Amino acid sequence: MVEVPAGPLRVPLARQWPHVHGLVLIGTGPRGEAVATAVRARGLPVHRARLMPGADLTGRRVLAFASLGRPKKFLASLEEAGVTLVATRPCPDHHP
Repeated sequence: MVEVPAGPLRVPLARQWPHVHGLVLIGTGPRGEAVATAVRARGLPVHRARLMPGADLTGRRVLAFASLGRPKKFLASLEEAGVTLVATRPCPDHHP
């Protein structure tokens, strides 16, 4: 069963189809490609995107924390944007 996004608290794709008008796919990997194939099979568009900081942080020294399912992906996007990570604090997904 394919779920979007992935995780134990997510809704199965079969229940989401009535609400799907397209897909924005961030990153690469087999799970995303499987969903993209299912979306295209229904004649819906698939768009690619990448994560970027909302502000220009180039050259800034920051403490980055995240409570995401894949915090390393977020931290890598900061480094790609030219941020100097002084320290990081990854937390479990949806951590308060």
